[in-house]
Amino acid sequence: MARFAAVRAGSAALTLLVMTAVTFIVLQVLPGNPALLILGMDADPAAVARVNAALGLNQPPPVRYGLWLWGALHGSLGTSLQFSQPVTTLLLQRLPLTLSLTAMAAGFALLIALPLGMVAAVRRGGLLDLLADALAQVGAAVPAFWLGIIVLMAFAVRRHWFPAGSFPGWNHPGAALLALLLPAVALGVARAAVLTRLLRQSVSEALHQDFVRTARAKGVPPGRILWRHALRAAAIAPLTVFGLQVGELLAGSIVIENVFSLPGLGRLVLYAISTRDLPTLEGCVLLIATLVMLANFAVDLLYAVLDPRLRSAA
Repeated sequence: MARFAAVRAGSAALTLLVMTAVTFIVLQVLPGNPALLILGMDADPAAVARVNAALGLNQPPPVRYGLWLWGALHGSLGTSLQFSQPVTTLLLQRLPLTLSLTAMAAGFALLIALPLGMVAAVRRGGLLDLLADALAQVGAAVPAFWLGIIVLMAFAVRRHWFPAGSFPGWNHPGAALLALLLPAVALGVARAAVLTRLLRQSVSEALHQDFVRTARAKGVPPGRILWRHALRAAAIAPLTVFGLQVGELLAGSIVIENVFSLPGLGRLVLYAISTRDLPTLEGCVLLIATLVMLANFAVDLLYAVLDPRLRSAA
């Protein structure tokens, strides 16, 4: 198990390193000069040169990347051009909201997909199966931002059951969770739809395997067969997709947080793009990529727990 974890950790670290290099290169070729955004388009060239030197933009790109990577390894991601604060401070301020939103959306997706997928697999071809499949197809086809606007108008603007935007802060946990509920639903519906269809297919196939027939012949209760044997055997494919969905949820938060005016990482990313705040944008991308890598690393470890053959193959 330790060797398996070490191999996966090394692969994740290498992937993250490549991602940082690609991101740095892409951001460097974007049009516009951050110094002009700070000083104005009619700024004196000498002043622009001084700001470029202060920001390190007068150095060759490989040197800038090396300095940025060295700082990132030591917890320093530079200073935001727009907020005049350390990027690390900005990220730590906004990270809890985005993580909470992502966790709530993932929990909602599992809460919907697990029972629907299991029922559809057991009752395959029946009315419940057809209903679950229809709901899954509709859910997968609905864009998260459109659903976010619909639920915001229906339940916040017209009914006043939920806040119509903004975030009260974690000093009021109940109000904070209420403010995140509609965004989490908007983010989680499409993921729930995908997981439902995948669980239905995987569990249905597992129920026709020889080990399930053997368990039935031994008189094992149907519920135990379904939840302990079939689900465990069918969990690899849904886990793979669920790990990928963590990245989708983090990417989706960029839009959803702006729809609901939530001060999280997603809104910070969009603001950094619009103002060409490169240090903030680079820090956001690095943090989001790291979170995705950690989620997929956790999924890899779950693989090894569910299927011991993977440990020996590492």
